Amino acid sequence: MSKSRQNTSQWPPGKEPWLAVNLSRVFPGLGQIYAGKVTRGLIISVSYYLPFAFWGAC
Repeated sequence: MSKSRQNTSQWPPGKEPWLAVNLSRVFPGLGQIYAGKVTRGLIISVSYYLPFAFWGAC
């Protein structure tokens, strides 16, 4: 395999992509937090659960 065809993904070393996928299925945004993108994960979580909070207040 040539050097240009080697794994050049932006995934953090020591992290499992499929674990992030499964974490996101359980709790939206948790996969992003696992990957080290905490701000993005919190934004996803808040934007997902905020409508439920307003809906329950009605």
